[in-house]
Amino acid sequence: MRGLDNQHKYLVSTLNSLYHATIVGEAEKVVSVILKRLVDYTKFHFRSEEILMDKYGYASERKEIYERHVREHRSFVHAVARFREKYEAGEEALTVDVFKFLATWVANHVAGTDRDYGVYFRKIGVVSSS
Repeated sequence: MRGLDNQHKYLVSTLNSLYHATIVGEAEKVVSVILKRLVDYTKFHFRSEEILMDKYGYASERKEIYERHVREHRSFVHAVARFREKYEAGEEALTVDVFKFLATWVANHVAGTDRDYGVYFRKIGVVSSS
């Protein structure tokens, strides 16, 4: 679905902004704002996915996979929110490992977990294969 694809692109763009700010030495100025945006936007995006999965029967037809998918969403939001809290309290630094976690999670989730509902939506004709 085009809307979800655009949301995925925005998530990647937000991660790129976070990375860029760190590389150019502006992390101190913007990291907290970007992390807040990431937390807020992931909540919005995940809710959008879940509403569509429910609307088109995925949540009921693929119940176990749907529930695991939702748990992944909650886990990611919690991890990013927790990191943000620690970062703002000065307990955690923005490191390459943090970037790897964020980028890897988003890439794996979009290319892996999200793929299943994409296949389902194509199968029932919600989206076309092209």
